[in-house]
Amino acid sequence: MILNKPENSADLRQQAERLYKALTEIQRPYHRDNFDGRMDLTLPQLRTLMTLAANGRCSMGDLGKSTGYHLSALTGIIGRLSRKKYVSRIRDKNDRRVVKVVLTEKGRKLTRRIGTKIVNRTSEMLSRIDNENRENLISLIEKIAINMKRP
Repeated sequence: MILNKPENSADLRQQAERLYKALTEIQRPYHRDNFDGRMDLTLPQLRTLMTLAANGRCSMGDLGKSTGYHLSALTGIIGRLSRKKYVSRIRDKNDRRVVKVVLTEKGRKLTRRIGTKIVNRTSEMLSRIDNENRENLISLIEKIAINMKRP
């Protein structure tokens, strides 16, 4: 596949702005579905919970790398989630300085429910696009995700 490079940086900037606007619009229904006042969670708290659901037990350092949050912010997020009984902190038996974070049963139930809502919403959105365009869209988003991980 030959990559078509924008002719100048103004084209690239305009494309980046269009993409950002579209991604913001895509996120809006997810945000509305999951933050309708019933859950009492912030977006960083939800992201942290979903990261734990995907990765299982994590050290604070690994959780910070996965979520992109600094350790100082993550400490507050985990503290609030712990008070809400969604997560537990577990000290490493061999090194008491190491703290692992794990979902509680209440946290697992919540993330399963949210995960189902996300998949349903995404399926509904994708059903409005023909299969070839869906595959192209997913492939391009996967490429962007891979490139964003590179230094």
